Amino acid sequence: MRATVKGIQPGMLAISMILIASVGVFATSRAADNEKDAREVAYLENIITVLRAHVQAMRSIIDHNDMKYADNMVRHARAFKRAVGMVGPMDWHATGAFEKAQKANSSIEITEAEFEKLAKASHQKVQDINRAANRYMEDEDGEHMSEAINNMINSCIACHSIMPMGTAPSVWNDMKE
Repeated sequence: MRATVKGIQPGMLAISMILIASVGVFATSRAADNEKDAREVAYLENIITVLRAHVQAMRSIIDHNDMKYADNMVRHARAFKRAVGMVGPMDWHATGAFEKAQKANSSIEITEAEFEKLAKASHQKVQDINRAANRYMEDEDGEHMSEAINNMINSCIACHSIMPMGTAPSVWNDMKE
């Protein structure tokens, strides 16, 4: 006669324990994935805060037209570029965003090549901010600096606005020009 636990045979008991453990591992894995996603979103929000702070600081320098802070314009522009890099190099950033968007909504009406072109344009606009900051130090051209910032913001919005809701954060939409 086989030993049983309350009428359950050992083979069935073992299978039941494995199934219960598997469900527990899956649930734990799912919770860990959700926690990881939440940490990534929080990190991205921190970087967005840094990006916005640099843009606001550059605009403040332009608005006050105080050349004693002109060298800070260059520092903010460089720091802005580094913060953009924290999101990821633009090629990775664009590819990752595009793939995530396609998974969320397969009816995106833009090709990966078109999206990459937009991403490269945004990368160029970030470079333009650095050049404009150096020019600002030389000739106090606040208008050119403002234009570079606004072009960068519009370039970012061009990519983010075609993404399905929830796949790309709204970084600049509520910032005034």
